[in-house]
Amino acid sequence: MATNTFVNAKQRNIGTSAVTVYTCSGTGKKSVVIGLRVTNTTASSVNISVKIVSSALDYYLVGWPTATADLASGGSMIIVNGDIDKVVLLDGERIDVFSNTVTSVDSVCSALEITP
Repeated sequence: MATNTFVNAKQRNIGTSAVTVYTCSGTGKKSVVIGLRVTNTTASSVNISVKIVSSALDYYLVGWPTATADLASGGSMIIVNGDIDKVVLLDGERIDVFSNTVTSVDSVCSALEITP
C-alpha cells in the first residue's frame, strides 16, 4: 500500500552555483511539488533561475542561463503555487535554484511524496 508524506525542503544562502533544493529519491517514488518560493535576502536586486533536472537535461521553470527573473531586494517569488499549478517529479529528478549573486537567496519547497 502506498504511503503519502508531506515534506518541506529548505535551503539558505543560495548563490551563483546551482543548489539542489529538492530531490525525489527512492525506487518508484513520485513527488508532487505543491509549493516553491525563492526569497531575496540581500539589499540589492538579484536575478534567479529555477530548473528541473531530469536525466541530465535541464527544464527551466524560471529563467535560463542567460535570461533570468529579476527579484527585488527583500522580495520573494512563488514559482509553484499549489492552488494554481503543481509539478510532478519522478525518482531521480530534482529542482535546482541559482542566482547571479553569492549567498543571496533562500528557498522553501513543499512536496507530497508518494511511496509505493
